[in-house]
Amino acid sequence: MQKGSCILVSIGVIALSLLGVCILLYIGLWEYRYDLSVFLLSLMLLALGVWGTRQINEVILRNKRYHHKTETPLTETGLPVYMPDGFQAYQQIEERGYEGYGQPH
Repeated sequence: MQKGSCILVSIGVIALSLLGVCILLYIGLWEYRYDLSVFLLSLMLLALGVWGTRQINEVILRNKRYHHKTETPLTETGLPVYMPDGFQAYQQIEERGYEGYGQPH
């Protein structure tokens, strides 16, 4: 099974489990269905807010860490476009040659 399909199956199982829990809650607490709806909606909004804050924080941190003018730009294969003064290539890359650099093993 591929990684993407495994993730989709996992998400599907989690979604079905949450749906089952919600149905059981509504059956058991039918008299309090309005309060339960408000609670579950607020819980989903809280989870969405936490996820959104995390995504925004990752983008902000990435922009802070990446210095556009000082970092070495890379080609599509992962090789540096130029070697800054005082830097040298990694020894294994020199032994294998640059053609295998950045490719999966």
